[in-house]
Amino acid sequence: GARDWRALLHETLHMKRCAGGNALAATPAAYPAEATISECLHGDGWLAAGDAAACVDPLSSQGIATAVIMATRASDALAAPSRSVALGLWSDAYRIVKAEHDDLRIHYARSETRWPHSTFWNRRRIPQR
Repeated sequence: GARDWRALLHETLHMKRCAGGNALAATPAAYPAEATISECLHGDGWLAAGDAAACVDPLSSQGIATAVIMATRASDALAAPSRSVALGLWSDAYRIVKAEHDDLRIHYARSETRWPHSTFWNRRRIPQR
């Protein structure tokens, strides 16, 4: 809880200084950060990009890279002679990237054996629905 956060932060040497006084007043909260992808990635006159298209597990550090790569591919699709076909292929590629991310998330979580009873890691060891 918040009391544990403040006590742990107070025990640090560098993080306490970097976080500043406001960090001690903060109330920690947990939010879900599942990997997701939009059901519809493009339509007439629009396409989803970045987090509007897909979100990946923050532990993977792949969100920005995925967004940049897929935005580049989207621009190629928009410039293609057969835009609708190219956008369909782009959507398929986005779904493949999301599936690969899910597989890697499970692989790395299953490789982490230091905390076998951790709810955090156990949740990541099973496929998302």
